[in-house]
Amino acid sequence: MTLKIVEPLAVVDSKLTASNVLETDYPAWVSGSPYAVGARVIRTQTHSVYERAAAGAGTTAPELDTTSWLRVGPTNRWAMFDSINSTATTHAGSIVVEITPGRVCDAIGLLNLDADTARIEVIDPLEGTVYDRTVQLIDNSEVLDWRSWFFAPIRRRKTLVLTDLPAYATAKIRLTLSVASGNAQCGTLIVGRVVKFGYGVEAGARHTLLDFSRRERDRWGNYDLKKGNNAREVTWAMKLPNNQLDAMDAFFTRLLSVPCLWIASEQYDVTVVYGIFEDFSTVIQYAEISDCNLTIKGLI
Repeated sequence: MTLKIVEPLAVVDSKLTASNVLETDYPAWVSGSPYAVGARVIRTQTHSVYERAAAGAGTTAPELDTTSWLRVGPTNRWAMFDSINSTATTHAGSIVVEITPGRVCDAIGLLNLDADTARIEVIDPLEGTVYDRTVQLIDNSEVLDWRSWFFAPIRRRKTLVLTDLPAYATAKIRLTLSVASGNAQCGTLIVGRVVKFGYGVEAGARHTLLDFSRRERDRWGNYDLKKGNNAREVTWAMKLPNNQLDAMDAFFTRLLSVPCLWIASEQYDVTVVYGIFEDFSTVIQYAEISDCNLTIKGLI
């Protein structure tokens, strides 16, 4: 399959036009109020949670007073729009958000999911609903026989990528994640325009799972295990028409240190990576075709 790259749209206040997740994680910061060590507040101006590092009161906003306040992370409403996949937006029953990109976005990526279904709608102000698709997120990859069908635990897909959204520059995109019980969850939501290069990622694509857990032995040889986050790293090879060399080089230059969604195949979750490319090399092997190698570091 042709390599697909989605450069995410930056979702800011003007783009997020609706959400059923309230920004009420903690009380809002109040200028001049005294706070004890460990007290947490939110700032809707920065969509962040802050924790008090030193007891006292002040009139300087937490994002500017880095001595007294530590940023903990994004608020629950905005966690799905930051660049960290391990921070997630959760909400009981469902998550419903509407994004108005203001330009053409023909792809959506959902990572670190926990939901039963995902419904994506594209609604144009003139033509109405032009796209409406519901995807069941039950993962049956471990169902190998009748016994596992009946007795294996129910698993849900953690990743969903759709690259067939219609190109409407003025449309809004509505996402609905639903779960029968408990909380729906989304770690990262990506919308953007698909860019395609090459003839497809070749067989032999390498996938590595990086574990950032801590494992230390004590003096008696026992392990002290503390589970940490994980990330993917992939190495792909592909053929590239020589008439795409300059365009791909210019595109990759613009993407230096820019997190993107990289799609070698939508068939497997392990061939969909949200991260930055670390190495991109080409060898002009033939008159019309070049060999390319690409290494991508996934974000946690």
